[in-house]
Amino acid sequence: NGVLHFVGGALVGSAPQQAYGPFLEGVSDAAGVCIVGTPCTGLETGLDHWQAASEVMLRWSAATTDLDAMLAAREQPPLAQLPVFGCGHSLGAKILLLLGSDARLAEAI
Repeated sequence: NGVLHFVGGALVGSAPQQAYGPFLEGVSDAAGVCIVGTPCTGLETGLDHWQAASEVMLRWSAATTDLDAMLAAREQPPLAQLPVFGCGHSLGAKILLLLGSDARLAEAI
């Protein structure tokens, strides 16, 4: 078990469930992981990808309380006890790379 933090690309990343839903459901079923799709508003931040990464980090951080509640309802360990993997498409992959390269932001992966 674990959690997959998914961040989509610049064009459709703002609606990950709609744009990547079937793909992410297949990954979840095959790997047995919980998937959190964090919206990416890369087009709104222009070329400031650090700003886009900061927004993804804030959205991830805001989702962790609800994620812990969902995991508890399914009798799963809390987020802090599960491995978290990052997966992104296009700009989303770059954002996760930026987050992972900055120790202050690495928790958002």
